[in-house]
Order: sequence, then C-alpha cells, then structure tokens
Amino acid sequence: MAGYVARYIALAASKNTLRRIAVGAVVLACTAVLSLTGTAAAAADGTLTPTLSGGTTEDTGITYRTSGPCAVGATTYQLTARGPNGYAEDLNLWSSDPVSITEPFTAHQAAPFAAYGRLLTRGTYTVTLTCTANFGTEVFNSFSTDIYLNSATRWSIWPQPPVPTTVTVSVTPDNPRLAPYHPVTLTATVSPPSAAGRLRFRDGTPLGELWKPVVDGVATTRVSYPLGTRSVVAEFVGTVPEVGDSTSAPLDLLVTDPEPVAVTLERRAAEIVVVGSPFELRATVSPREATGKVYFFFRDTRGLGPVYRADVVGGVATVRDEVPPDLGTYGVVAQFVPPTDRWAVSESAPVPMTIVASSGPATVDITTTVVPGALTISVADQDVVLPPPVLAPDGSLRSTAGSLNPITVTDTRAGNPGWNASGQVTDFAGGADLINGANLGWAPRIVEQSPVQAITAGPRVDPADAIGLTDVAPAGRGLRDSRTMATALALAGNGTARLSADIALKVPTSAPAGTYTARLTLTVI
Repeated sequence: MAGYVARYIALAASKNTLRRIAVGAVVLACTAVLSLTGTAAAAADGTLTPTLSGGTTEDTGITYRTSGPCAVGATTYQLTARGPNGYAEDLNLWSSDPVSITEPFTAHQAAPFAAYGRLLTRGTYTVTLTCTANFGTEVFNSFSTDIYLNSATRWSIWPQPPVPTTVTVSVTPDNPRLAPYHPVTLTATVSPPSAAGRLRFRDGTPLGELWKPVVDGVATTRVSYPLGTRSVVAEFVGTVPEVGDSTSAPLDLLVTDPEPVAVTLERRAAEIVVVGSPFELRATVSPREATGKVYFFFRDTRGLGPVYRADVVGGVATVRDEVPPDLGTYGVVAQFVPPTDRWAVSESAPVPMTIVASSGPATVDITTTVVPGALTISVADQDVVLPPPVLAPDGSLRSTAGSLNPITVTDTRAGNPGWNASGQVTDFAGGADLINGANLGWAPRIVEQSPVQAITAGPRVDPADAIGLTDVAPAGRGLRDSRTMATALALAGNGTARLSADIALKVPTSAPAGTYTARLTLTVI
C-alpha cells in the first residue's frame, strides 16, 4: 500500500517528471517518459487483456494480462492511455512491479482513468503497456488493448450502444381531417417509457414551445391550423448517453371544411300508424364511409315529439320499435350527427306520420264554460328556437340566449283582485340525453299594459352554471322551480297586458350533440 501511495503522489506532483517508485521511497527523477506519452505510439507487439469486463472510471487496481513476455533486457513497464479530445495519460508512471521475460504476466493500473481531471467523453481509448528498463528510455516491446467509455463514468471491454428508442405521434380527436382553426392535441409516445429525454413536435418548424418534457413516455402539445395540409413528426433526444435518439414517422393532417353528407329517410310503415303497432324508420347516409349517429325526430307544430337514435353502419341507420302513445300528426326527420369535424351535420326532408289510438282516428273533446269574467294567458307563437350554444372563453361551458315570444294576459274578472304570472321549465331532452332545466334563466319585462293597469315585472333569475342533471341549483338560480314573471296590483289588473322575457341557457360541455327541447309552463292566478 505504501508503494502505491508514493507512486500516486509522485504522479500528481508533476506529470513532466518521471520517478521510479520503490516501497515508500522516491529513487530517481528524469524526463525520459515524456517522450513516450507525448508522441504517437508504435504498433504493439502483442495484446493486452483486461482481467475485468468493465468498471467505473474512478476504479484503481485494474489489472491486465499480456499476451507474451517482455523482451530480454526489460526490467519494468509503463501503462499509458490515449483517447478522444487529446486524452493522453500515464496510468502509473514507472512501476516497481516485476515483469517476466519468459512468459505472459499480469500488470496493475495504479491510477484511475479519471485521476487527472481531464474531460472523459464517450468513445474508444487505447491502453498500452511498454516494456522498458528502470533507468533507460529504450522501449523493448509493447502490448495494447482498446477499451470503451460508454459514458464519462463507465468503461467496458466492448462498446455498448445507446438503448434504442422509438416514438410515435397521434392526434386527438383521432381524425386525419381537421376543421380550420379547431384546436387538437398532438401526443408523442416514447418507448421505452423510462427513457430520459426531451421532445419537440415539428411540421417544418417547431410547434409551440421548442422542447416538451417527456413524462412516463408521453409528451403533448395543442395546435390549430388554417386550411391546407400538414406533416407532423415528433423528435426525441436522449438527455443521457445511455439513451438513443429517435424520430417518429410523419403524421399527415388535412385541414378542410367539413364534407357534406346527404341523408334520406325511408318510412317503412303506413302514414297513419296505431299505438303499439311495430314500425321501422331507415336513414341512408351518403357517402357510406361517413360515421356517426342518426337522430329520428317526430316534430309536431310545436317541434315536440318522440326522439330515437341509431348508429350509422355501412351508410345505414335503422330504428325498429312499437309506435309510442304520443297521439298526433308529425313530420319525421333524420338528422346525421358526426363524431368529428370531418363530416357536416345534415338533415333529411320530413316524412309525414300520424299516430292514432288503437280504436281508430283520434278525437278531441273541447269544452268551455262561460263565466262572468275570466283570467287568461296565451302565447300566439309557442316555438322559441335558441341559437347553437357557444363555448365560453375559458372552455368551462357553452351558452346561448334569446327571448320569449309575446305572452298575453287578459283579466276581465269582477272585483279586479289583481294577478300573478309565473313560469316553470322542464329538463331539456335530446333523446336519451338530458340537460338540467335549472340551467335556464330569464329577465322578465312588460311589453305593453293598459293605462289603468299597474303591473310590475318579476325579478331577474340567473341560470345555474351548466350544472349536471342530478345537481341541485344554488338558491334562487334557474327556472326549474316556479318563478314570478309579473304581478298586477289589486284593483289594477283588469285589462290586457303583454309580457315577455329575455332567456339564457348554459349548457355543460359534456352534453352530447343533438337537438334538445324543454317545455316552459306559464301560469297566471
């Protein structure tokens, strides 16, 4: 141990000074070794084999076995290493270990590869053992071997290539056709997921932030495009030498307006159908590759009626059921709703269908009782169609708004007791899908009143913030509970007044596409 310490200290003190080291003592100093490590080495006479298959660049005591003896006259040996970026180091200066001139022998490396603070890089390094004399510069023969630094801290007797990686890129929604400026998510998936590195998306130029972190093998970014074509690739770069780089295959995207779809409805039943009897509706969608759902709407004069839904398979959507007990005359339409932006929403021409009771044509009994005076409420046009809901800037909900058609309240009762008008709405139904009616609110207003009347509009009722079907609205929000629309004072209610209200609807982003209808019941007492 004392001999190794003395050798190592002598080496650290001056690399330009050659010292022969005995156990615990410095024997001689000269400058002969400098010419050995500073000039190109001659071809080796034999091979040098590490007795270990690998280790760290901080290891000491690494040993090598020569393929043969030193030439006659040699009394000691020197180990040197050369590598990339001008790396040329003495690994033990002059050794006091014995050599053999008759058979192969074992040599010891006293200093580690990283002993001198040189920058070690990945690559091939040549270790050479030179047989020489203790006090001379003559080189008798030499042995050499290549080792490989697979990183700045690990070496081995064979090169270890980086762990190969692969990367794939996909788009969500999963559709190679996109709508103009419609945001989509690009996702890159790296394999193996444990590979340490960073990633960027490119379509000729970097997209968004230049580099994205890779978490559990996944990196994402949000993009939107104008009309045209894009070819997106994901580039993965390993951040440690043990991890290789990779580039995905290109993902080709086409940004275009939605393709038109033609929908034709076939009524496979009589025009007049009886409650409980079987019926079939069939919609043909063209082109056949268009995918999505078809909603079959039974629309009466108010736009209300049964709704059925069926998937499109091979360009056809079919509904088979029993005729529902919703008596009346309807116009049945088939509406195609696609799952992505590739196809346009389309609707067929209406097909007439009348539902009657099993006993025959439906009859309606109308009875009225004339009394001295009456309080009545009526709406000339009961249909209110709101525009499609628009996504809020923060993406939390969708909203739409409109106004009720004028509502007429006439009071001819004796005694002029005054009156109160109120409204209450059902949940919005879109087939099997529902929207909580509490998401509808209003701001009542008086359109017109007689000079002798004193009528006050009811308070504003804000809609709930797109709550779910089973959620309870905050106190005072929404029209799912009865709310006052207008109030006439006693002795000031006789006459005719016209009322209205601005209405607003907030729709959850989770609501499926479709047409939703709710019924607002207006009551005056």
